[in-house]
Amino acid sequence: MSGKVASRPRQRLRAVPRQPRAIVGAWLHWRLCALRTRRLGFRYRWTGDRGRSEYPKRQDSVRDMSMETHVFFRGRLPGRAALSRAMKELGFPFSITGATGSLEQQSGFMPMKFRGEETGVELMCAAAALARLVDGVVFDEAENRLLTVDDAIEVERKNLDALPKPPKARSPRGPTVLKRMLAPLLAKRSDLALVGHHLLLIRPVRHLIRGAEFRWHHGGRVCSACPYLRPLYQPNELFLENAAFSGAIHGADFAPMLFDRLAAEVFPVLGKIATIEDFLEASWGKRLWPENLFPSILLSRGVARAREHVIRLEAGREKGLAEAKARQASARGEETAFRRYETKAAEEALARARTLRELLDRGTDAAFAFYREMEAAVAKGYKIEQIWEPSPFPAELPASKRAAKSADPVFPPTPWLVFPQTWRQDPPRKPGEIRYGIDWWDRQDRMSLLHPITREQAEARHRNFQPYTLATRLPEGQLMILTYESSLRDGAWQPPVRYVLRIYGRRRRYMIVDFQEDCVDPGVLKMHSIKIQGPRAWESYLSFRDSEKSIHDYRMKKKSYECRPMTAQDRSVYTFTPPIFGEFDQLLQAISTYLSNEGFGALM
Repeated sequence: MSGKVASRPRQRLRAVPRQPRAIVGAWLHWRLCALRTRRLGFRYRWTGDRGRSEYPKRQDSVRDMSMETHVFFRGRLPGRAALSRAMKELGFPFSITGATGSLEQQSGFMPMKFRGEETGVELMCAAAALARLVDGVVFDEAENRLLTVDDAIEVERKNLDALPKPPKARSPRGPTVLKRMLAPLLAKRSDLALVGHHLLLIRPVRHLIRGAEFRWHHGGRVCSACPYLRPLYQPNELFLENAAFSGAIHGADFAPMLFDRLAAEVFPVLGKIATIEDFLEASWGKRLWPENLFPSILLSRGVARAREHVIRLEAGREKGLAEAKARQASARGEETAFRRYETKAAEEALARARTLRELLDRGTDAAFAFYREMEAAVAKGYKIEQIWEPSPFPAELPASKRAAKSADPVFPPTPWLVFPQTWRQDPPRKPGEIRYGIDWWDRQDRMSLLHPITREQAEARHRNFQPYTLATRLPEGQLMILTYESSLRDGAWQPPVRYVLRIYGRRRRYMIVDFQEDCVDPGVLKMHSIKIQGPRAWESYLSFRDSEKSIHDYRMKKKSYECRPMTAQDRSVYTFTPPIFGEFDQLLQAISTYLSNEGFGALM
């Protein structure tokens, strides 16, 4: 007695993304093969994208396979739960979805899970597990032979071992990590608010948006924290500040370093700028062009002062336009196009100045209403309506009421999150003492070694071409910072190497000397430049390719520049093999010789 196997039309199916050998179609069927002997057939097909993590873009990039595996046995079929449990006991990463009921009633498509993902499919795992339950044998088309239960299990384990391992659990995205990191601070400080994933602001906001801006780099893996200040009434942003801190968001010390910089460089400074007048008098306001100063002068000092400002601005723009037209009239050849553009820009600048005068001519109420509407539009654009408190402008109030009714709140520095200071270490204080770290920084005139390490750990990094920093005190008390770097290629640190030596002396003078190994002369370290910054600055650059030395001397009132030939003796003195770990006397000797030979004098 036999039954005919029903078949479905074969369809070409796309691979499931991030599942390189996903099996995406299955049909479970059975038939009687002989009297009292049963055959259960597992028919499956699968497509794979060869390990790619994206949908295939071409139809012909998809592989197609269709096979059958049969289990011969006597007796009744087990239930779905028993089969799912048997696969689990054998260590096969498959399970039947909705594992209830008997397989006797099963026909057609049977949903399954592969490594926890819904695929609706199995491999030979189900056949091997079923054969174990019913004491049967397995015939697999790929093997083209009858397999015992143990053979079928062994074959399937080999097949599973050959499959690519499932991808590791994806780390949370950078903004998500930052949000969790800031949650304890926000719980402590009701006067702070996180807006989106890029602004940590002082609340409430009246006329000034103040806080920290987070910028994301390298696909959200690196985060920079920058001071952020924008008057709410300004039609556009005015500043693009440098980062106070930047680091890998998943780094072990990212959180303590971030909160340290926010507490030291961002919020103490911005928290004191509470009024528009504070903004005008701060370094932020002093950096603005006269045109951008106009709104702040109007709203803080009144219409009369704003009109005086516009008169000076308009006069200056008229003078600039006249000069631009004169230059255009005398221009010849290729210069003509540039002068024409210059004149057009001067005309536009004068038009903007006249627009400001026209705003004042409309009256005091109209001018204040214009900037009040601007504040509402900016608050909506930033999505800070919940923390914005619409308030009168200072110029609309008597001086005695401005602080209470118009000023933004002063931000106190405490309470704040406190972390152990294990991520940083002060440099040595005694001559001859040496300390090591992975990196270093200079913040607010305070030197720190970052991620302190032992001498043995630093030596291992030196041996493996990994970057590290050495800090010591020279005999006369100057602080020396020596950084060791190499090149990161193909995911590994490799030569050529680079040493950057810094010496910090008295009266805020410091020296930076760059030694580099290059690909032209591997194994040879060359002194490339010396820069002495601070009072009586002096710089020199060495070009071994052109055999010359250039010197820029700023010690006199008039800057001097000189280019000198590099002699064979220079090459012998300023090139040498990279020093062994912990040695830097040869570097100091080369610096001292160069400064003496080139007329600078003694080492700092």
